[in-house]
Parts: sequence; C-alpha cells; structure tokens
Amino acid sequence: MENRIKGLDLARTFSIFGMMVVNYHFAFGAFQGNSLLQEAANFFSGRASATFVILAGMGLILFSRKMRENPEDILLKNNTKRLLLNRSLFLFIIGTLDSIYWPADILRSYGVFFLIGSFSLNWKKYQYLIASLLSILIFTVLYILFDFSKDWDTLTFSYNGFWTPTGFLKSLFFNGWNPLFPWIGFFFYGMFLGTHLCEEKNSKKLIGLVSILVFLILFSCSLISEIREIINPSFMKTLYTQKSIFTVNQLPPLPLYYFLSISFANLVILFFWKIGDMYQNSKLVQFLSRVGMYSHTIYLFHIYIGIIIYLIIRNIPSEEAFYSLYGTESIEFMWIFTLAAFMFSSIFCFLWSKFYSAGPLELLVKKLTESKHTY
Repeated sequence: MENRIKGLDLARTFSIFGMMVVNYHFAFGAFQGNSLLQEAANFFSGRASATFVILAGMGLILFSRKMRENPEDILLKNNTKRLLLNRSLFLFIIGTLDSIYWPADILRSYGVFFLIGSFSLNWKKYQYLIASLLSILIFTVLYILFDFSKDWDTLTFSYNGFWTPTGFLKSLFFNGWNPLFPWIGFFFYGMFLGTHLCEEKNSKKLIGLVSILVFLILFSCSLISEIREIINPSFMKTLYTQKSIFTVNQLPPLPLYYFLSISFANLVILFFWKIGDMYQNSKLVQFLSRVGMYSHTIYLFHIYIGIIIYLIIRNIPSEEAFYSLYGTESIEFMWIFTLAAFMFSSIFCFLWSKFYSAGPLELLVKKLTESKHTY
C-alpha cells in the first residue's frame, strides 16, 4: 500500500460511491421525493462510472510502468502482457455471469478494455489521446447511421435479446450500458492521463483549469436550448427530428456527455490526488483509500448484498411484486440506504485489511492470474 498513489485510491472510492448512488437509484426505482436529491443522484449518472474507467486506464499505465521504462526487456514485456490477458479474461467472465443478475454490469466491458489495453502498452502518450478521440467519433457516426434505442425496453431499462449472439455482441460494441465504442475511449484517455502526469509533473494545474473551463462551457450548452439549436448540425434535423447528438445523458453516450465526463473525471482525480498528497498520513485518508483498493469487491458486494437487503427491508417477495412497485420508492430512502451501505463497506474494508493485503475479489484475481506485479 505504501507504494500506491493514495489520491487515486481516494478517487476510486469517490467513483465507487457515485456508482452506488446511480445503481441504487435505478435499481430501487427511487423516482419520488425531493427534487434536489433527485438532481444530486442524476448528477452522478454516467460520470462516476466514466471516472472509474479512466482510473482503470491510469492504473494500467502505472501497473506497466516498469515495462514501459525497459522496452528491451522482452521477458518482462511478455510476463506483463500475460498477466493482463489473464486478468482481462477473468473480468470478462465474471462480468458476463454478473449480467445474468445485473444487466448494467461494467466488468464485462472492463475486461475487454484491459484486453485491448494490453496490446497498447508501448504507445506514445498522444496515441492514447488520438485513440480516445477516434472512439467517440466512431460511436457518433454509428449513432447517426443506426438506431441506438432499437433493442431497449425503456420501461424496465432492459436490453431485448441480450443473450442472443447478435444481441450480446451488439450490446458489447455499440448500444449496451457501457459499449466498447465510445467507452474504450475513456480507458485510452486514462492511459494518456497516466503517462502525461507521470512525464509532466507540473501540468496538473493547467489540466485542472482547462477542465473547469470545458466543463462549464459544455454544461451550459447542454442547458440552454437556444445554443443547442445553433450547434446541432442541420443534417441531423432531417435524419432524426427527435434526436440531437448534443445530450449529456449516458444513454446514448454522445460527445457532450463524453467530454463532460472527461473534464469531470480530471477534476475529481486532480482534487483527490492533491488531498492524498497533503494528508497521506491522515487516518481518514487511510480509511477511505482502502475502499478504492477493494473497488471490484465493493462493486459486486453492493449489487448482490445491497439489493438483497433492500428486498428484505421492503418485504418484496417476487420479481412481479418488485416491478409492480417500481418507480414508487422515495429518493430520501435511497440516499439513506446508499450512505449506510457505503459506511458498512468502508468498515468492512478496514477490518479486512487487518488480515489481508487486498479485497476478496482482488485476491481471487491475483491467485487465478498469478499476478505478483503491483504498483
């Protein structure tokens, strides 16, 4: 743990908390109650998970730093790539199995990101940035050419035909919850950011200022209908009169959402990096950073254990009963439940760390992939 960048673990903790908010918000159907609390929950939608993926890209760069610094060491290169390929396969399998219960699972895509990332470890930093920009460009073109919403049931947020070969691949690459295009772009951006911050140690302030400016401009564009009318390309109006590529929603993940999420992630990462550097010996920082270290474990635990506890508390005996009540849960209850779940998760991480060096799922990943490489 002493070799880790605590600020990145804190940022992971923040993103995990945000994902808990978003997942419980939609899983419980907590759409009733205080409008400010609703907006606070909506604010995390898509941004927390994008930050999580960007941090994964940064983590991969830090994981492979020794290999990148010694490109002539073929044995080190092959061992690093083998470990990453094993890890990506494990995450893909776990994520696919998780999709049976939780269709919005991110680990399936996560595994594919690591698979692709393992073949790009020797890229120059601006190649990662170009790849990130290409990913959102490719998705936007696909969105214009094809109907993104065709396979979705908007009443239940479910993907029709997910377990068919066509549906499985289509959701993975184009119109699922976290499709390869453009989400691999977040991963590539994280790899760019990781290499850039390692090489240009004095660039954090500039990145922060640019991110604030971009976030404010794009968020303003998303709010003001007159601006959207001006910047929405005229050919889009003839092809899709009800659609605009200028939307901040996660589904579909179009340019405004994409660049807003990147600027938001920059600010989150830089803020917590600063906090981690300033207060690295703080007991609170030590306590919270452990949640980020156990992010995969907490991700699965909050879905399975959290939702089961919710069903017990609300005495919901069946799937039919659940859908009959869906949309009636209060946002106030959701926030209380999320904060309690996060608190208990943090306590679990603290107690677990007294006996083990990593979380249960993290230890399993290391054991099955024989990974001895940490950062």
